[in-house]
Amino acid sequence: MRPHELTLRGFRSYRDEVTFDFRGRHLIGIVGPIGAGKSSILDGVSFALFGKTPRVQKETKSLIHQLSAAAHVRLTFEVDGQLWQVTRALKRKGQGQVQLVRLADDGAGEAPLETVVMERAVRNRVEHLLGMDFDTFGRSVLLAQNRFAEFLLTSDAPRNAVLKGVFGYERFDAALAAAREHVAGAEATVAALDADGSRLVEARGALAEARANASTAGERRDRLAVLRPHVERLDLAATEAEEHRAAAAADIARTRRAADMLPAAAALDDASADADRTAEAVANGTEAVATAEAERVRAEAARDEATERIGDLQAFADLVARLHAHAEAVTAAIAARDRSANALEAGAGAAAAARAGADAAAASLADAETALQGSTSALAVADDELHAARHAEMAAELRGGLLAGEPCPVCAHVVATVPKAIKAAGLRQAERVRTTAAKRHDAAVKARDRVAVAVAA
Repeated sequence: MRPHELTLRGFRSYRDEVTFDFRGRHLIGIVGPIGAGKSSILDGVSFALFGKTPRVQKETKSLIHQLSAAAHVRLTFEVDGQLWQVTRALKRKGQGQVQLVRLADDGAGEAPLETVVMERAVRNRVEHLLGMDFDTFGRSVLLAQNRFAEFLLTSDAPRNAVLKGVFGYERFDAALAAAREHVAGAEATVAALDADGSRLVEARGALAEARANASTAGERRDRLAVLRPHVERLDLAATEAEEHRAAAAADIARTRRAADMLPAAAALDDASADADRTAEAVANGTEAVATAEAERVRAEAARDEATERIGDLQAFADLVARLHAHAEAVTAAIAARDRSANALEAGAGAAAAARAGADAAAASLADAETALQGSTSALAVADDELHAARHAEMAAELRGGLLAGEPCPVCAHVVATVPKAIKAAGLRQAERVRTTAAKRHDAAVKARDRVAVAVAA
């Protein structure tokens, strides 16, 4: 801090305003007889900066000249190339005032660059600018009379702090702190680099493993590329197989439905047994006819031979009798064959009739299912109409109790306007329709069940 100018008025020894100009001077000496006001100049500097002096710290009104009602002190000083001016006014009655401003230059008339008011704010800013508080200022810069020995006898820490503040040695503390921070940062960087080195070694190992895995994956990819056409063919075959399976499932379903429409297995077994017995009878009759025909041929041959050799009428008569007996046997065999054929035709007709009956039963069952679906739909429609009729009747009853401006008994909201009356649907008619639909639905269910039982039998 370098003082430029000090102005005093009504302050201690100086009743009238006096200004001390320190500009352009590197060494200043204040000399004069006792009581001339030498100490008042130093007290003015201290009071301007901190609002008190080394000898008067609390009873500052004692600094006012005995014949003055107020004291004014203004100090212009320079810190780090910046020009500041602090002004204090001290009154015997009332509160004192203080102001600190930063000037653009040392001339008059320029607007201040910065202004600080209030005692605490000014004191804090001055301590920040000077780098010392009042006690340090009093021990180092402005030693009161008989205080130099106290400075010499003080402990090392306060004295070192004062000397550092006077000669600017605090820069070395800042440099030491900065160096320590730099060392700490460098150590942290080294630790981070060591950790990064370890991770780099691990990453190199992982990279080699990843390259090996990539090579293996490439080989697998090549093999899969070779197998891909075969896989596509297999996929196509699987798709075709699935289509065939679906078609087969559909055929099986149709076959099952057709099987369900056929007669019962017992009836088919009986018809098949009758057909087998009829076929056996036809085969036996055909065999008997063939045997009789062979006997007839032999008889005719014998007759011819007898006629040629003997010519005996009695033998001829016997031969004729045998021929008649064989002819009757052949006629009986033919009649038996015809009866067996008729029985076979009758069995085939019975089987056809059984199939026709099964078809008719399946058709009846389908009709019963259709009727049941229709009755179910009609019952659902009747339920909807009954619900709507009940809702309309409740709405009509509720409207009768609504009043504009009063809360609704259902939703508790205030009724703005009572809605218009709506003709309620016929509730009794809807109930009768629903009852009729329910009866028809039950009848359809029973009819369907009867048809299903008949088809199963």
